[in-house]
Amino acid sequence: MDYLLLFILSTSPGILFLYWYYNKDVYKKEPVHLLVKSFFWGTISTVPGVILESIFEIKAKDTISLAIEFFIVVALSEELSKTLAFRLFSYRYPDFDEVMDGFVYGAAVASGFATLENILYVFQNGFGTGVVRAIVSVPSHILEGAWTGYWLALYRFGKVSLVKALLYGFAVSVFMHGFFDFIIFYQDHEYAYLCVLPVIILAILVTKHIPKALAIDAEEILHIPEEDRIREEVDHSSLLQRVKRYLYLFFAIVFLVFSSLASIGYFVEISNGNEKWDDESIYLLIGLYSLSILFFYKARKPKTA
Repeated sequence: MDYLLLFILSTSPGILFLYWYYNKDVYKKEPVHLLVKSFFWGTISTVPGVILESIFEIKAKDTISLAIEFFIVVALSEELSKTLAFRLFSYRYPDFDEVMDGFVYGAAVASGFATLENILYVFQNGFGTGVVRAIVSVPSHILEGAWTGYWLALYRFGKVSLVKALLYGFAVSVFMHGFFDFIIFYQDHEYAYLCVLPVIILAILVTKHIPKALAIDAEEILHIPEEDRIREEVDHSSLLQRVKRYLYLFFAIVFLVFSSLASIGYFVEISNGNEKWDDESIYLLIGLYSLSILFFYKARKPKTA
């Protein structure tokens, strides 16, 4: 039963985040079997990533060595592995016919990579590690893959040059990945809570550019008339409705930030041998995350066609 719970905890975050990207593709849904294939190639991409990291592993642990290890060796190896899997397989699918597909297939490949990595970490370190990784590590991997995929999609459809796609997409993902890992392992985890910054930044970037991708698809690729496009609009029916949405959003952010920082802080204490996971702490964190999800759901914008 414990192994089943750990397996569910390890695999569900990647699948749920992929499902979120799949639902955002409002015009032409991608075939599920292609998403499964991309997910599979993402899991396979962990192999060259591990090989590259082992070949160029740095033994010294001073600040400069840590920066080189995590920004160049780890981040570059893993993002390169994910990007190659995306470029060699998903990028060539005939169904890759929208800019939005860059987000979807990039997330699918990254989800496969993150899920296999997550299984290994969670089965080795237990439930607490799974909770923390579900909130920060898995989303980080998937956001990086989706962001790189989006920029390569823009290049595919002639919207940007290859240099710009690699600079704004791949290079940004590598930097965010390196910053995430470097902060977690820097000087006995004293700044570990800052690892949420690249996740938040990437989440904002992705959320901001998804509507841009859909707009390009509707206008230049799918030629959908303005009156037939799907939109997400703010409900202006009353001041009360808007106030309620802002309150829901405020509480959602408060619960998410508090529970994320609590998880990271508690995980740091466990890593240092000062604490151990107990049932009360686990149930409390699950409750806080559930409240955050509930308030985000309540704060969502109503959709109109």
